[in-house]
Amino acid sequence: MEYSLRDRKGLNSFIMLAVLFVLMVVCLIISETFVKFTLPLFFGIGDADSFIKTASEQLKNPLALIYLQAMCSSIGFFLLPVLVYHSIFRYDITASMGMRTVPAAKYWLIAIGIMVMAAVFTQWLVQINTAIPLSGDWTQLRTMEQQVDKMVEAFFSETSMKRLLLLTLVMALLPAVAEEFCFRGTIQNTLSQTNLGPIGAIVITGFTFSLVHFEFDNFLAIWCMGIVLGFIYYYSGSIWVSIVVHFLNNFIVVIGKYAYMKGLIHSDLASSDALPLYLTLPAGAVMIGGLILMRKWSGKNPAGIIN
Repeated sequence: MEYSLRDRKGLNSFIMLAVLFVLMVVCLIISETFVKFTLPLFFGIGDADSFIKTASEQLKNPLALIYLQAMCSSIGFFLLPVLVYHSIFRYDITASMGMRTVPAAKYWLIAIGIMVMAAVFTQWLVQINTAIPLSGDWTQLRTMEQQVDKMVEAFFSETSMKRLLLLTLVMALLPAVAEEFCFRGTIQNTLSQTNLGPIGAIVITGFTFSLVHFEFDNFLAIWCMGIVLGFIYYYSGSIWVSIVVHFLNNFIVVIGKYAYMKGLIHSDLASSDALPLYLTLPAGAVMIGGLILMRKWSGKNPAGIIN
């Protein structure tokens, strides 16, 4: 049953989300405090406060930066708040997120195919974003993105197998689990209880998903990916499916960056010009076709579409 925004239960859904956002801020502060105390212990950093606030200092110690990102982002800002949230409202996290559901093999295969096509299609969206001119203070949005690029390059400054495994954990696996638990498993599920319905919940959750990444030139692409992940989760009924395809998408970026930095390939897969644009629109059509097929298999009809 979907509750109206004016209904008590519909209003409660938004109150619960407000609680979640407060928890995210509080847990981030706690995680950052923990990192301040442990950076000197684990990495010999004398001034932890300065390290956390200064990008140039972070680039000098990539391992400490990887630790900072994992603790404050995936764990502190996403995973820990969700666990506390479900504890407060006494939700069975395994049931509410569909952790007990194991879909048929065809759902896994089509979901992987959809995600691959989405990765190609979103190259076009990145081109749209990068074509938007910015002036004045708005240019800071691209400056921030350039700093993130430098941070990622620092991660890959060492191209050993140990570093690749560490980055697979921190940049691919942890974000996939934490972000899916937070966005699809919690925010999307909660919004779906209002009269926004499944589609409204998926679109708004995808928007929030993109917003918190703070990447202007990738905003439309990440929003699209968030929507695709939302539909995959909704149609499969299992958080594991969205986690797996999210992880695979992240892992392709990690392994591609690793291969590029090691000189094994000549083009960075994360670059917006890595793929020719004439492939993107057909990929988008195949992506949509895959989602339609998943809808038919699931028997779910979120918008009352006539089959």
